[in-house]
Amino acid sequence: KLKVNISEVALLALVGPNSDEERKQLTSYSEYTGDQKRSILYLTVSLLQTVRDATSTPSAKKLVRKSQGNDVDLCLRLWQELMQTHVNALRAHSKLIANDVLEDFEKRFWVAATTATSACLENLQNILP
Repeated sequence: KLKVNISEVALLALVGPNSDEERKQLTSYSEYTGDQKRSILYLTVSLLQTVRDATSTPSAKKLVRKSQGNDVDLCLRLWQELMQTHVNALRAHSKLIANDVLEDFEKRFWVAATTATSACLENLQNILP
């Protein structure tokens, strides 16, 4: 479990660590400015790409192949979380495209997010015993 919730990480990315007044004002994505939306989408894709890159390393392969007990549970949870993230990203992307409510940078985000989650899943599948 994370020691902070996801919204705290997002707020830190958007307004920095010392902006208590701004933190209180931001409550939903629709209220973000264009720059803030781009920042949060960039952070999200960067995190997904980091997971993708980490799961493609020889160290990850060795770790997964030698995992036992709690480590196996961790691999399974990672697989499940990535699968759920991928399904949710595909669903959201198709729904938003159908409603034609996306800015160009948001369209690029959804393509990048689904590509990154797909690559993460493929990497994990390739290193599982």
